[in-house]
Amino acid sequence: ADLAAAVADPARLAESEEAFGAVVEAIDGMPLQYRQVLRLRLVHGLRNVEIARALEVPVGTVRARVHRGLARLRAALPTGVASMAACWLASEGALLAQVRVEVMAHAAELQAVGTGAAGVATTPASPLLIGGLCTMHSKSLVWFAVGAALVLLLAFAMHNPALPRDTPASPTPPMRFRGAAPGAAENERRTTGEAAIHRTEAATPTWPLIVTVKRPSGEPIAGANVHVWAAARGGEYRDTGVHDELASGRTAADGTYRCELDPIRDLTGLNRRSSVLCVSARHGARYADSILALPRVSTPRDFDTEIVLEPAFRVVGRAFDSGGARVAGARIYQVSALSGAPSERFERTGVDGRFDVSLPGPDPGLGLLVSHSGRGTAIAKFPEHTAARATDSTIDVGDVVLEQFGRIRGRVVLADGIGLGGFPVLVRELDAAMLAAIARDPAVLVRPILGNNGDRLQWSDGHFVHTITRSFTAADGSFCCVGLDPDRAYAVSVFDTTMQKISVLARPGDAPVLLTVDRQLLTLDVRDESGARLPGANIAARGFDPASKRAKERAARGFSPEPSVVARFYPTDAHGRRLLLSPFGWDWRIGSFDEIARDEPLLHTATAGIHRVERTLVLREETRFGALDLSVVDEQGKPWRQFGFVLRCLDRELERNHRRLIPPADAVLNVRDLLAGRWQLTTYLGQELFFPLEIHARGHLTQELVVEADTTTAVRVVARPAGVVRLLLHSATPPAGRVWSELRIRIGQDGVDLPYRAYDRANPLQSPSKPRYGVPLVCGTALTPGAHEIAIDAHGYRTARVRVTVAADRCVTEQVEMMRN
Repeated sequence: ADLAAAVADPARLAESEEAFGAVVEAIDGMPLQYRQVLRLRLVHGLRNVEIARALEVPVGTVRARVHRGLARLRAALPTGVASMAACWLASEGALLAQVRVEVMAHAAELQAVGTGAAGVATTPASPLLIGGLCTMHSKSLVWFAVGAALVLLLAFAMHNPALPRDTPASPTPPMRFRGAAPGAAENERRTTGEAAIHRTEAATPTWPLIVTVKRPSGEPIAGANVHVWAAARGGEYRDTGVHDELASGRTAADGTYRCELDPIRDLTGLNRRSSVLCVSARHGARYADSILALPRVSTPRDFDTEIVLEPAFRVVGRAFDSGGARVAGARIYQVSALSGAPSERFERTGVDGRFDVSLPGPDPGLGLLVSHSGRGTAIAKFPEHTAARATDSTIDVGDVVLEQFGRIRGRVVLADGIGLGGFPVLVRELDAAMLAAIARDPAVLVRPILGNNGDRLQWSDGHFVHTITRSFTAADGSFCCVGLDPDRAYAVSVFDTTMQKISVLARPGDAPVLLTVDRQLLTLDVRDESGARLPGANIAARGFDPASKRAKERAARGFSPEPSVVARFYPTDAHGRRLLLSPFGWDWRIGSFDEIARDEPLLHTATAGIHRVERTLVLREETRFGALDLSVVDEQGKPWRQFGFVLRCLDRELERNHRRLIPPADAVLNVRDLLAGRWQLTTYLGQELFFPLEIHARGHLTQELVVEADTTTAVRVVARPAGVVRLLLHSATPPAGRVWSELRIRIGQDGVDLPYRAYDRANPLQSPSKPRYGVPLVCGTALTPGAHEIAIDAHGYRTARVRVTVAADRCVTEQVEMMRN
């Protein structure tokens, strides 16, 4: 009667629905590897073998995921429901949803016939008998009785309001911004839940992690808070909340914290390699973090990392806008006491508007600049004599209210009139010269501007104002940028994937602007074969403009087309999907540029008139890998440690660049997980004499090699003595335009051409591409020690010959006088 009354009572029925929904919601909130198996096992009733076939993973992996998933489920559910988690798996056919439906249907039947609660156990048509018949499958009657009792307990748990209920586990912590560590209280709360999970898992983890926290002196730090999580690879995804919490706790007396990484070991190789392992440590005001790469294979291994905590000031506070709302994602800059300028490095506020940053000692500066492109800007000044405080102290700046001024508002829409949501908008200040150029030719507004497009602030009239800032459109395409100079004009721009600009002129305080983008929006969902999203996968979009002159010329000569643009960084939506904005008529080949995935690109054409397209790119894991052992010796066969190398794949567009590595003591480098196939190896030998010309004292050697699958290829390189020559050409009559025309540099009696590069020591990063008068020319080929005869030819000048003595591991400079014909 009580059971029937519970079903008849709408309040109790609603409570039952809530209990059932809590189970499904808890499953849906789990990491993918657990969510998949528990849904297939509990909701769809598949056996472990069937789940293994569906997911194409070993049965043992499925059993392990079910075991760990159930442990997490018990920790996340109220006690009355959590106690049933194990019994749902006691049978091979009883489904969570079916059991509940049968119990509810039978309770309604009991109400109709007026039977007592005992009828639940004795009525032939009761759900106990149905559940028992469903679960027997040649099982013993003992299992039949156990199944009956469990279903009765499930019915009682769902409908008895007096059953004690625990508070559900706290949801996944909010988005963790780079540089922000959880507080001690948050760590303790999360650790309590995690400890219960880890106790139920294997006693000996196959992927243990040991974190060692030390002071700069090497002294271990006990009691430091350690936080471990996995995040999508790539800086553009770090601040999107795409992460998986793994463990938190405190270091022991020896300064170590230990946990296991088995949950991410169960992921696919693609999922692991498109993620990174993040470890942070905080002790008082000191904070530091470390990022580790995850391996391709899941074989047992140990992970370890060492974190050194430097003396620092800890600054905490909260950011609010002028309306009293908390501001998430605001940038936190340190304001220098010397220059008064904000730092290049920044942190961010959390989703609740709080910030907790560590500033290096001994001087924390004047304060913090808190800036949000759409919510305002403010300075949180430190109290007087803060610089005199000892490091490792905490400064609480309290509530920081952002001030709004200099506002530009508007909306970005596609040509179909619907807003372009979640897309970045660049707002850039225009000087008087640029405004005058735009007045003469409006096309100047959309021409590319060289230089940094990152956020930039400067002090003006008592405020920090944005000269360049970036905002994101809302779902309807609207945007708002504040903190601008009211007396300046700005270009509001959206960049498509080909880096073409769509811009409009705007001034703070004017009417909202409308920016119409005549492009196709391609929303790209990248997943692996199991259906899991891969927000950190390396994706390249190669765009081909069929209307380009170069493409037509190559096609006429029978050559394969070359991409007009190769894009590798994109904005993403809230689900981690890439947003590509393409001109109409372009063809795209979109695929992975990471060797962990197979080269199977998605072909797409931006058809005119279709403004929005959604596509899915499924990446399949590459399995053919080998290894390379590279050893470098000098002319006497001894290890030579001054070297770097670059590996370029000849079968795919892949590269391993290790030009500036620090080789081990034996000068033998082991390169693992190298895609099987043809590679070009370039080894740079000796000291790099001219940065960034890639010219080294002993030159470089290039060779081709074949890497076989599951095989280690050994390569030995001999760094023979050599040196470099630099020439400085003079003439009583400099060449026209001060550029040497038809310049050739030859060596030896055979007149072999020597490659050369112009190198301006005063500005090496902008050395001219042409041989300008007065700029030294560096020969790109290292020469053996000894005397060499070099000939220099230039249009309008006689051939000049010079004898140069090359010294090993050095650069020799020679002056050359050029005589007119």
